[in-house]
Amino acid sequence: MNFLKSNIYSGTAVLSRLLGLLILNKILAITIGPSGYAIVGQFQNFIQLSTTLSSVGINNGVVKYTAEWSDSNQQQVSLWSTSIYMTFVSSIAVSLVIFSYSQKIALQLHQDISDATVKLLAISLVFIAMNFLILSILNGQRALGKYALLIVTNSVISVIFVTIGAKNWGVNGALNALSIFQIFGFFVGILLLK
Repeated sequence: MNFLKSNIYSGTAVLSRLLGLLILNKILAITIGPSGYAIVGQFQNFIQLSTTLSSVGINNGVVKYTAEWSDSNQQQVSLWSTSIYMTFVSSIAVSLVIFSYSQKIALQLHQDISDATVKLLAISLVFIAMNFLILSILNGQRALGKYALLIVTNSVISVIFVTIGAKNWGVNGALNALSIFQIFGFFVGILLLK
């Protein structure tokens, strides 16, 4: 892949992510107001923390070794199966902890966040962690077109879901949408990975 093409793909991915966040932030600020926006920000930070714990910090290694072992299909398959197993087991463990303590977590995050919203995040956490793993595999394979397409798709899906959730159900709708939109991104990622 030439330099110009890879820069176009990378630029498209970064630009779509930035535009998606800008649009999303503007819509949230208008529909749920400053206090709701603060709650959403806090919940996004919790999602990020949960995702980091679920992925066990292996995504950078997956990118590195997928690229390094591009000549050995057997090593790549071994790396991916181990990564999938580790991500699945750790995300299930984190999900169970979040699910078990959902009421306490909801109260610690903000009194307006419902117990059901935190449980929904716990259920979708496996998909979120796997979505990031798919992005790492695509990045390591240097499949920048598919990588950029998945990021663009995730950005578009997030804007659509969170907008619908916030406009129809307020803050809790936006929070629930933040929890579930990556499930759809995961299935798009599976199609791209094939």
